[in-house]
Amino acid sequence: MKSDLPCFTSFSQDYRQLRSHRLQQPHRSSLGFTLIEVLVALAIFAILALAGWKVFDALIKVRERNEIYTQRLSALQSSYTLMLRDFSQLVARPARQSAATEPALVIAANKITFTRMGAFDPTQRSNSTLERVTYEYSASQQQLIRTSYRNPDQARPQTPPTSILLKDITDFNVQALEPAAADFWPPVNNLAETEDSKKPQGDTRLPQGIQIQFSIKDRPIVWRFSLVKKLPEPVASTVNQDNNKQNNPENKQQDNSIKNGITTNTN
Repeated sequence: MKSDLPCFTSFSQDYRQLRSHRLQQPHRSSLGFTLIEVLVALAIFAILALAGWKVFDALIKVRERNEIYTQRLSALQSSYTLMLRDFSQLVARPARQSAATEPALVIAANKITFTRMGAFDPTQRSNSTLERVTYEYSASQQQLIRTSYRNPDQARPQTPPTSILLKDITDFNVQALEPAAADFWPPVNNLAETEDSKKPQGDTRLPQGIQIQFSIKDRPIVWRFSLVKKLPEPVASTVNQDNNKQNNPENKQQDNSIKNGITTNTN
């Protein structure tokens, strides 16, 4: 038993010395981060920030592309609707100017001019519902421009009302379908075979359809419109005819005789 006491005493002394040495050293947490730890943390933060910026930048670019695509699609839809409305109201009616008379439909040099009916005048200053419309392509500006004249027979102003329908378009081409495609209208080769050859500037012929081709952002687009060569008479003319019949004395006598005949038969 006595032999074991020195060993225990020496062990306890060593333990006390080790414990006092640990208590004398400062605590690990009070020293802070090392330079390597700070650099690693900064590197991780930079990687996360760069990844977040990449995602945010990609979302912004997708949004901008979607807005551009939406605007382009909206312009195409509105232009097609306007052309469809104009060509569906196209009539075989020449425009009578002071110097000469233009054909009802003219196609030349990527430009189409025609007369349409059904024009709406909110001011009600004009009694005519006809309108002279021109679609012209500007190669220098790459734009499709629409020009309209309220009355085809009046002198045209120097600055007519115009509107830009499409921008940034290329390879524009307008053709008449009869049924083969023709770059010019009226056709020159058949003037001698028709009655309109006597009045080439007052030609009232219309093709079966109109074809418009162009490219927007290297994407080809083809629009085809069918033409109605004879539109029904407007309602106003029918009402005027009915009023003329009622105001005609001969018609009134016929109506009275019919009424008298009916009354005599009933008696």
